[in-house]
Amino acid sequence: MTEGLIEKKFSWMGLFFGPYYYVGYGARLQGYLMGVFAWFPLFALCIYPYCGFKATQHLPIGQQSFQWLSLIPLFLIQFGLVIATLSFVQGG
Repeated sequence: MTEGLIEKKFSWMGLFFGPYYYVGYGARLQGYLMGVFAWFPLFALCIYPYCGFKATQHLPIGQQSFQWLSLIPLFLIQFGLVIATLSFVQGG
């Protein structure tokens, strides 16, 4: 294998943590959009496998450290979606 050629493979972390994995490695806009759309189950069935297959190609894994603090806005966005959905379902 040549030095410039990097083998692209499946990422289990990308599969299980999808949008959070993207945001943590600096792809914030893409991660936030995936996080919002993944709230709908049908989209989540497409988004999480996509993250698993494409994370090693799109993200600087091993070249850049994972930014844990950048996950807070995505968590708050998804938490807000939970609160809005619950208040809508409960009729209040």
